[in-house]
Amino acid sequence: MEKFFKPNKTEPSIIDTNPRVLDMIVKSLKAKEVEKMYSSVLLRDDGQKGYAGFFNVLLNTPDDGAVLWHCSQGKDRAGLASALLLCALGADDETVRRDYLLSNEFYAEDTAKFEKLGERCDLSPEDKREFLMIYGVNDFYLDLAIGSVKKEYGSVLGYLNHIGVSDDNIETLRNKFLEK
Repeated sequence: MEKFFKPNKTEPSIIDTNPRVLDMIVKSLKAKEVEKMYSSVLLRDDGQKGYAGFFNVLLNTPDDGAVLWHCSQGKDRAGLASALLLCALGADDETVRRDYLLSNEFYAEDTAKFEKLGERCDLSPEDKREFLMIYGVNDFYLDLAIGSVKKEYGSVLGYLNHIGVSDDNIETLRNKFLEK
């Protein structure tokens, strides 16, 4: 919502003016690293504490209150938080997937900029593809994260129970956020 109501000023960034920066980013952040991050982010202690805290905030927000969550780009950690919440609320897998992939619509303009910049850089087709895959969202990564949770805890609800979100808490969330 912030992007629509209070967008950042449009000033050229270093990436807009220096194609070598893109080359450096691509070489340092490969898709395999992102795969590792997604398959472990929900299982690591810091991830579990973070997501437990997220649900604690949701549970303790007054009924007439609101919660805004984000991360540096609002698609990875925040996207997984949204996916976990949707699962807790009882959304089916396809709804969770569609919601997660919406980030691609909001990043379409930025992705087009990077594609154009990539044409000016000396990047291999594989590097270009990897960077664009990392820059947007890909349901492959969602499947990695949710799959790792299901493998370890049997289900997303089992994971939520593990991090301290009880069945009673899940019922509270459903009563709080779903229309009757």
